[in-house]
Amino acid sequence: MNAVMLRALPVQDPPRLVLFGQGRAVGVIGGLPDGSTQLFSYPFYREVQWKNEVFSGVAAMESLPNSVSAMVNRASDAERVEVRLVSGTYFSVLGVNPVLGRTFTDADDQTPGGHPVAVASYSWWRRRFGGDPSVAGRTLTIGSVVYTIIGIAPPEFFGTAVGESPDLWIPLAMIAQVPPGWSGDKGLQDKLFQSVYIMARLRPGVSAERAGAHLNNSRNTAAIRRSSESPRTPNTKTFKRNRRRQCIIPTRNISVIWAISRSVFPAIFAASCPKSGAPSAK
Repeated sequence: MNAVMLRALPVQDPPRLVLFGQGRAVGVIGGLPDGSTQLFSYPFYREVQWKNEVFSGVAAMESLPNSVSAMVNRASDAERVEVRLVSGTYFSVLGVNPVLGRTFTDADDQTPGGHPVAVASYSWWRRRFGGDPSVAGRTLTIGSVVYTIIGIAPPEFFGTAVGESPDLWIPLAMIAQVPPGWSGDKGLQDKLFQSVYIMARLRPGVSAERAGAHLNNSRNTAAIRRSSESPRTPNTKTFKRNRRRQCIIPTRNISVIWAISRSVFPAIFAASCPKSGAPSAK
């Protein structure tokens, strides 16, 4: 890795951050997970957040960015902005603090379509508003929804995806409202609609290996439950074969996230799963 890739971002204790899976897939994966799992469902993110013993915080990010047209402050001309949909815990888990206003809380990500708020990047704020310190409370319209800018990210923070620098971050609960809105509320409710990356912060004293073992067990339990709930899942025999290849955070060969030392979510935010023979999602 070169020096540019290793420049530090304003996050707290990077070695305590881990990514589930390899973080290389984008889009949507359906059906039960196996050893090639790289994307996860929003319900699974919530399950891990609420029912785990190894993480002090868990966050999610939609794997595909949204390039949308926005009308800023009721301007007559639309402009193109790059949006990333993230969980309400995204900034707090990373330890990224705003230079103005506030970032999201979990309450901003609880009600589908209920919190049209946005955090703006430092560069977009400077470019679009000239660094106006009174920007909090300004609005922009995306589709038919008016969003309120609540805060500005620090200048060193460019996001957590390779080669991208979002203009805005919006809560995942707004997924149906942000064009193209292609998944609707399915993206929040369907346990087999796997489209997000999940990252987490290890609790003090918890190793990546212990977290991997805990999550592998949780994932297999959740998958067994889904296999009995969904008519689209493989039969029990098939599932048992896949179950042996299951990998969330690998208990071996895990890359703890020095990663965040640049804007590299897939590349360095990567925990390599053992090879399973299953093709990777694209």
